[in-house]
Amino acid sequence: MINEYFTSSKEIKIFIEGNINNISDSAFSNSIVNTFVYCGYHLVSGKFLYYSQGHHNVSAYPFYPSKQLGGVKVNLTAECPNLPIHEKKHLSKLVISLISIGSISLVICVVFIIFRIQSIKKAQKIINDKNEFRKTILNDFG
Repeated sequence: MINEYFTSSKEIKIFIEGNINNISDSAFSNSIVNTFVYCGYHLVSGKFLYYSQGHHNVSAYPFYPSKQLGGVKVNLTAECPNLPIHEKKHLSKLVISLISIGSISLVICVVFIIFRIQSIKKAQKIINDKNEFRKTILNDFG
C-alpha cells in the first residue's frame, strides 16, 4: 500500500513493478503524475490519479484486469520486464471444423456399430430358435 501524501514533488514519474492492492486517494494529491506505469496484475483500488493535480501517460500490464487505474482510463500497453507477455492462443476455424467433423463421424460410427451388433444378435437368435425348433421336431417325430 502507498500511504497518504506519499510525495510532495510537483512532477513525478512512477514505475511500479510487482503487485499492490491499494494506493491512498491522496497519495499524489500535491503532484502532477507525468508517467504512471503499473507492472502487476492485481487490481489496485483507490482514485489516486483522479485526485492528483494532473496525470499523463497512465499504462499498465496488458493483462491488468480493469480498464481503469487510480480512477482514470488506463492504456494496457506497458512493457513489463518482470511479467512475460502471454499471447492468447485460439484454435483456427479449420481446426475447430475438423474436430467437429471428426467427433460427429466417430459418434455416427459408434451408433452404426451398436445397431449392427444388435441386428447380428437378433439374426443369430432367430437362427438358434429355428435350430431348436428343428431339434424338437426331430426328437418328437424322429
